[in-house]
Amino acid sequence: MRALLLLVIALVAGDRPPALERTWNAAAPHYDYLEAITFAGGGVGNMVWGFHQAVRCDVDFRWRRVDARTVELHYMREVQPPRRLAFATDWGRFDVIDPSPGGDRTIHYRCRLTFSASPFPAGCDTQRIFYACAD
Repeated sequence: MRALLLLVIALVAGDRPPALERTWNAAAPHYDYLEAITFAGGGVGNMVWGFHQAVRCDVDFRWRRVDARTVELHYMREVQPPRRLAFATDWGRFDVIDPSPGGDRTIHYRCRLTFSASPFPAGCDTQRIFYACAD
């Protein structure tokens, strides 16, 4: 059944990669970890990173695609110049371990977003690979 679902998604999408406009989550190294980036319509977005029951970075930004593989980020409350990052989105089956005090579980994602570097501003020690489209 899953193979059929992936085939239907691939046929509908054709050769197009997944849309950037959505919320993407990084794999959590431990149960109380959160790292997500949202690219919303209208060129606005938010990224949040936290662990040990505290939000460490909560960043609003404006964004625009420079070309098919480059995005420019303008951090709203951070005094930093705009950043240009290369990125790629792709379809697949990405199994990510989700740690929990009651036992780990696996989340099956169908979309992956990979940046050339962390999209978060300096001072936020974050990842560069994010997932979306959970089954």
